[in-house]
Amino acid sequence: MHRGRRALIRPSSPGILSQSAAIQQAAADAGMTLTVDPEKMANYEVGAKGRLFDGSMTYSIAAYYAQWRKQINSILLTLPNGTCTNGIGYVSFVSGYSNLGSVNLYGVGGQFAWRPVKLISIDSIDGGAAINVTNIRDFVSSTITALSGFAEYSGNEMPNTSKYSANLGVQFGGNVKGQDDMTWFARADWNYKSDFYSNQANLATTSDATRSTYAVGSIGHCLDPGIFDESVQ
Repeated sequence: MHRGRRALIRPSSPGILSQSAAIQQAAADAGMTLTVDPEKMANYEVGAKGRLFDGSMTYSIAAYYAQWRKQINSILLTLPNGTCTNGIGYVSFVSGYSNLGSVNLYGVGGQFAWRPVKLISIDSIDGGAAINVTNIRDFVSSTITALSGFAEYSGNEMPNTSKYSANLGVQFGGNVKGQDDMTWFARADWNYKSDFYSNQANLATTSDATRSTYAVGSIGHCLDPGIFDESVQ
């Protein structure tokens, strides 16, 4: 088992000092602070890796649990600044940060690479397949509360994080006859990411994303031409 603990990025909100006292107070009421504490992440992981089928397949699997504390979230406010022209009021856009979040994360994932015969390889090495679960413990946002009507976010999922993901690649290839330093290949890759929430209120989600890529070409001494195509659904 691997256990890790680290402190993450520590931004600040010095721009608020140039705003009026009223805007500074509104920013403070929204949770914005001039400086923030470092984020902290405690991560626990256990896994295994090995070989199967006389060594033609390699694999790795892992499960993890993480505690993300003092999570730094950005705050963006649109506030009237008290000025106007011809009866039209102006606003100021104020941005900053605060330690507004606490999240638990856990999941499991795995990847493999298999060469059943000389000309064919199958793999999921670009992230493999994974299930990632997030659980918000604490979160405060006056902006999201104003938009959603919710002030309690405990038990919701963290935004911008897909719960399910997977990829698979298949490649055919070998040596070019009569050319010892040249190989040919044809490859197809499939990637999937499930939908995710747009913010901590968990009211709106994106669509699932599926991407397929295809490539054919050759690799040799001073030569690496190829043809590439991609489709996204």
